[in-house]
Amino acid sequence: ALGAIRIFASLHPSPNSGIPESAVAGALGIELGGRNVYFGKVSERARLGWPLRTLEAGDIILTIRLLYLVSLFWFAGVVLLWCGIR
Repeated sequence: ALGAIRIFASLHPSPNSGIPESAVAGALGIELGGRNVYFGKVSERARLGWPLRTLEAGDIILTIRLLYLVSLFWFAGVVLLWCGIR
């Protein structure tokens, strides 16, 4: 995930979306981006990540689990810092 962030995040037109999209692509071994359609207009975006396998519908569930896991680690880190400061 960190390698994908370093390589691909800056290719995304949004500085806020490039980091998490690259991280997820790198963590799951998939490629995100490419051809998208927004409000009926085709948009070609940079491809983020390495296509080590094909995308599957289950990748949505894996991404949600990854979100929960990372959120839990951040929360635990904040609690530990808060307890250490007191």
